[in-house]
Amino acid sequence: MKQMRLHYPIPLLSRVLRVSASGFYAWAKQPLFEWVKEEIQSNH
Repeated sequence: MKQMRLHYPIPLLSRVLRVSASGFYAWAKQPLFEWVKEEIQSNH
């Protein structure tokens, strides 16, 4: 969703992926190091 947001609006992505837009925005506001850690962990 993070990369798709550059091409599609967040509300549309939220409906298609069945996640909340507010949850995405809350996740995106986390300090950089927190979500980088999450992304690294999800790739392993």
